[in-house]
Amino acid sequence: WSEVFGKKPADRINRFVSVIEAGIKSQGENGVYVFGEQPSYVDFSILGGWLVMEFMMPGSLANVREVAPRFAAIVDALKARPKVADFLTRCQPCLPEQFRS
Repeated sequence: WSEVFGKKPADRINRFVSVIEAGIKSQGENGVYVFGEQPSYVDFSILGGWLVMEFMMPGSLANVREVAPRFAAIVDALKARPKVADFLTRCQPCLPEQFRS
């Protein structure tokens, strides 16, 4: 993550999420999630990446939503699921505070 987020040009995050977005789009428009209407481990991996960005660079996510709309839509759909939402209210950050920008 330091390679993507650490003191690099602002467009670095856009290139990073563009690769993720291209991978999502390569699976077609099968539903809300990458492989259809039900989430898979891939979707939860996407959520994990988003949560790291949210923790480390919260100010950059508006731009990420523009560059990678399917990525953001998957995250929003997962966060709207009641058990995921409940978990996210109770979980603690897994990264040290000094990683926050």
